[in-house]
This record gives sequence, structure tokens and C-alpha cells, in this order.
Amino acid sequence: MKHLFFQAMALLLLLATACSKDENDCPAGFTGDNCDQTALPQYVVVDRVKILQYPQTRTNGQPWDPEQSGVNTLPDLVLNISAVDGSRSVNGGNKLPNHDWSAAPMPFLNFTNILAPELFQFNRSNDGLDKEYRISLSDSDDNYLPPSKELMGAQTFRFYEPGKPFPSKITLPVLTPAGVGFEIYLTATF
Repeated sequence: MKHLFFQAMALLLLLATACSKDENDCPAGFTGDNCDQTALPQYVVVDRVKILQYPQTRTNGQPWDPEQSGVNTLPDLVLNISAVDGSRSVNGGNKLPNHDWSAAPMPFLNFTNILAPELFQFNRSNDGLDKEYRISLSDSDDNYLPPSKELMGAQTFRFYEPGKPFPSKITLPVLTPAGVGFEIYLTATF
């Protein structure tokens, strides 16, 4: 009987130590008893976006901006990130005016130094990090009447793919010769 009591106590001690792993002991981005489950961050900040490529001209071969006396025809790049379901849309905090396609390297649009960086913060509970988002690049013609934005191209992405670690960079490769491509750099807070 005494032997059975000690076996029961040893079993309880073993179970208590095996189940006492605190999820805070897991590395950032992981959870679970064995730290083998990916965790969703509380929020994600889009720090910057590198434009890999955009079309040099409109589909009809015409330049992005109409040529007027003394005004160049280079596009004024503006970025937008929006939820495909329409629940959230954020325009780039800065415009890259008169971008020359032949310039090297391709531009980075940084969002860490704009006046309202929280615009590019996506919250797990409010925005849903596992839904589909769309990143688009437009030519903004504020200097013309009427002002307009002309879509140059877009791609869809997800901040999070179940079962995979949360990325610090999402690459959206160029899919067609006249398409757009992006690298989206992220910072996640768990």
C-alpha cells in the first residue's frame, strides 16, 4: 500500500512538471506546450515596401503623365494597402514624385517616418491578420485638373499563413512582364 502511494505521488509530480510549461517560455511567435504552434501577433506594422517593378507605360504605350509644357511624363507613385473585404484601406503616407524607371535601385517607400505611423499598424482583433489584403501602386496626378489616381497594378497577400512562422518580409514577385512586384517589410509584436 505504501509502495502504491509513492507511485501515485511520483506520477502526480511527473504530470505537474510536464504540464507546468508556461507559454511565456516560448520564443516570440510560438505557443503551446511544446512551443510548436505559431501564434498570431497582437499587431503588425508595415515598416517599408520595396517596389520590385512597375509598368513603364500605360497598357496603350502612352506615358503615365500627359506631356505638358515643362512637365515630365514620369509617374508619381502612391501605395495603398487595403483589406479585400473592404474593412480597411490605408494610403501611403508619402508620394514618390516623378520616378524614373531607369533609376537604380528601385524605390523603397518607408512608413516609419510619416506623421501617423499607426496608420500602417494592423491589429489582430480589429483588422484580422489572417484575411486577404491587397497592395496596389497608382500614379497620382495631383497637378492636373481634375486630380486623379491611375492604377498601375496590384497583388493580394496575407500577413499570416496558418502553420508557418510569422514573416518579417513578404515577397510578391512580378508575375507578368508589365506587372508589379513588392517586398513588404514587417515588424510584429506578440
